[in-house]
Amino acid sequence: MALVMMCGLVCLGCRKRPGAGKLPAAGGAPPAPTLFFGRVTDQDGVGLDAVEVVVRTAELTPNPIMPGGNVPSNGKTFSVYTNDRGSFLVMLPVCHNDLVIEDVRKAGYDWVRDWAWQLPERKGENTVAFQFAGRYVRCPVYVPDASNPAVLPLHRRGSERAVANPSRGGADVDCNGRRTVNGPVVPAIPSAGPGAPRTDEEIGAAIRGYGERARGR
Repeated sequence: MALVMMCGLVCLGCRKRPGAGKLPAAGGAPPAPTLFFGRVTDQDGVGLDAVEVVVRTAELTPNPIMPGGNVPSNGKTFSVYTNDRGSFLVMLPVCHNDLVIEDVRKAGYDWVRDWAWQLPERKGENTVAFQFAGRYVRCPVYVPDASNPAVLPLHRRGSERAVANPSRGGADVDCNGRRTVNGPVVPAIPSAGPGAPRTDEEIGAAIRGYGERARGR
């Protein structure tokens, strides 16, 4: 009960957005925790153990300054670690429905992200940020799936092997109820591995170049 009350206090006095979920009844059971399933692999797709995954979670609540949008509230940063198969589990704090992967750390390896996910046409390949259903969020949302975890690959420094393919995992559901199951993708602009851009200038140029090529198709 204390957990439910704490959740309610976070947004005391906030206006609900249309269609937002109802607050839990006083004395009701605490909401089930939101889970995120992931796996960390090397450049060959082999699971890596003892990898630190740094995450930031929050509850998305109505923006008190600019109505119509949500902002992260009551944020928390913590780490989880992979098991001997490379798997990890994030249990979001009660009421939190926003998850950002801040870092994936293992000595001698670099985390592989796709810089191009920032472009609209590749938004569905984002393996950094995830929005779940919540009291003030009904759609679009990410739906986790233990049998289809997000894959966050690392690349061993000095290896000339291409990076492994990341995956957002789970599924995304839009506001029309369309469900898209996520699978492995080939990074357009990998952040590590052979030929990856290194400096901010190189990354910016690669993103602009990719966007121009995509629009010219």
